[in-house]
Amino acid sequence: MTTVPRVARSIERADHRKRVGSHPDVITGSDDDRDNNRHPAKPKKRRVDSDLNATESRPGCADSNGSAKARDNVAGSLLKLCVQSQRWQGLDAVTDLVVFGDSTTRFGAHKTWLNHFMQFTNTSRSRSGSSAPMTAHVYATQGHTIEDDLSSPLDQFFSHFPAKLGPQSSSTLGAESTLYVIWMGTNDCGRTEEDDLEEIVEKLVGDGLDELYTKAGGRNFLVIDVPPKDRSPGALDNSSALSPRYTTFNDLLITHLAQFASSSSHASVFVFSSYDVVAAILDDPTVHGFEEEDAERPREGEENEESDDEREEDGIWLDELHLTGPVHKIIADRLRTALASL
Repeated sequence: MTTVPRVARSIERADHRKRVGSHPDVITGSDDDRDNNRHPAKPKKRRVDSDLNATESRPGCADSNGSAKARDNVAGSLLKLCVQSQRWQGLDAVTDLVVFGDSTTRFGAHKTWLNHFMQFTNTSRSRSGSSAPMTAHVYATQGHTIEDDLSSPLDQFFSHFPAKLGPQSSSTLGAESTLYVIWMGTNDCGRTEEDDLEEIVEKLVGDGLDELYTKAGGRNFLVIDVPPKDRSPGALDNSSALSPRYTTFNDLLITHLAQFASSSSHASVFVFSSYDVVAAILDDPTVHGFEEEDAERPREGEENEESDDEREEDGIWLDELHLTGPVHKIIADRLRTALASL
C-alpha cells in the first residue's frame, strides 16, 4: 500500500494532542482527546426536504430572479460549486462563522487563512460601517480526520449551540447570518487509498452538513477542497502515487455536495478551491512573490511555535507539510473576493 513518507506523515499526527490557546480573533471550542478506537459509522441515507418552496434545481449562482450574477472571472473560477438559495443574503450579512477543520485552520500560533480572512473582513466592515463585525466559532484540531474525528467537533458545537427541538423550532444561530465552513480531508487523503475516499466524503456530507442542516438549522455552507499536498516537500518522493487521491477527493466533493444541495431546498452550498490557489502558486512562485526554489523546500530556520511575523513572511512551505502564513493570506484574499462577488 502506498503511504505518505514518514517525515510528512508524522508532522501532522505527532502534535494533534497539543492544546491550542485561544485564537485572538475567534471564539474557540475546547480540544477533546482523540478516540483512536472509534470507527466511522455507516453514512446515513440522504435526506430529502419535503418543503420545496425554494427552487430544487439551482445550477450555478443566481439571484432571486434566476439570473446569473456577474462575478469576477478569477473569483468565479475558484468556486467549483455554487448553489444559492434565498437564505444567502451575501457575505456582508454574515455575522457568525462556524469553522470545522484541522491544522489547515489552526496550527499553533501560526497565522492561517482564518486569521487573515477575519482581518480582511472586519477591517473592511470597520472602515465602511456598513455591517456588524464577524465572529468566528472555531472547532479545529491538528491531526483531525473526517473518518475518525468528525463527530468530536460537532459534539462540541452542539454543546455550545444546542440543537433544534424540532422542525418548527428556531435555531440558536441565525440562518441567514451564519456561514458554516468545513475544511477537512487533507489527513484522510494522506492515509487513505483512492478507492476508499468516497465513503469518507459521504461521511462528511451525511454526518456533517446534513446534521448541521437539520439540527442546527444551518442554511449557508462553504466547503474548501484539499490543496495539493502531494507537492509538499515531504511528499515529493511519492507525489505521483499520492496525487490522484487529492484530485479524486475534490471531484467527489463536488458530486456529493451537489446531491446534498439538490435534496436540501433551503441550502446555499459553495465549494472553494484551495487546490487551484496553491497549485497556481507552486506552478509560478515568482508571480506570487516567492522564489522558484520555494516550491519544493520548506522555509529556512528552525520551527518556532511562537508568533513571529518576521519569520512567517518567508517561503511557501512552513515545514515538510504545512503552508506558510503568506500562502494562507493569498487563500484568504481569494476566498473573500469569491464570496463577496455572490
